[in-house]
Amino acid sequence: MEQFCTRYNNLFTWLPLQAGSVAFPQLRGARPVGEFCRDVLAKRDVMILSGDVFDHGGNHFRVGLGRTNFPEALAQVEAYLEGR
Repeated sequence: MEQFCTRYNNLFTWLPLQAGSVAFPQLRGARPVGEFCRDVLAKRDVMILSGDVFDHGGNHFRVGLGRTNFPEALAQVEAYLEGR
């Protein structure tokens, strides 16, 4: 996920993990993170939760890094970003 955020550093800011396998990267720019999450779900069937669901505001979203299908989900998000 860190490499993904670095590759798309115009869109995301990576925040190093403090503990565990849950990260809260930040969506950069003016687009509300909730809108981004809903759009990825609608277009790629990948559920990303806005950080405010977890009382973590600031345009952040939650990523569970320990999921077994994480690589496939991340590939779908990348396809979304690339317009594929």
